[in-house]
Amino acid sequence: MNRFTMFLISQRLKNGGKETYRKRWSAGRTILNVVLGIIALAIVVVIILLGGIGGLLAGLVFFGVFAGFLISMHTGKELLLTQCCIVKGQLNNNLPVEFNQRQAKWGFVLSFGPIYIMAFVATLIPGGWLWFPVYMPFCIIILLLSHMSRGFVEVFNYNIHKYNACHVGAHLFVLIVGGLIRELLIVPSIG
Repeated sequence: MNRFTMFLISQRLKNGGKETYRKRWSAGRTILNVVLGIIALAIVVVIILLGGIGGLLAGLVFFGVFAGFLISMHTGKELLLTQCCIVKGQLNNNLPVEFNQRQAKWGFVLSFGPIYIMAFVATLIPGGWLWFPVYMPFCIIILLLSHMSRGFVEVFNYNIHKYNACHVGAHLFVLIVGGLIRELLIVPSIG
């Protein structure tokens, strides 16, 4: 009996497919967003007063990229959860499993892409081994998220070995290409 058959049996024995995923509104979260928005506006005013418009533009670019990464990860998670709910509903009702594989794969790419990009940027830090302490938190986050996302791999009946090989290959690409760029292009141009 393979892992997918075991998964099918476990889904029928427990509340498989009956759960619904919905966004929850929270008054506390709304109040926190308003307070943090006011604080952010005050910080923008201080930046304009102290750093001028150049400081504001630099901050906007930095936080725009950061927000883009967060939006990408959130969108990827939403794509994966939507397809997962579709599959679990089909399994619960003994229907043939059909889901949008393109959206599921894009969900994985959008979820992990920003973290690998940040890990790649961390490997570009010159100065001997100074890149390593910056790279390690991203490495740990990637390992934890890849382990936590194995449930999606099982739901979609993807090959777990290919999934692991994709992550190992991405780590190797980040380390090798980042190290080569750092050692061959960045360090010689500084010295």
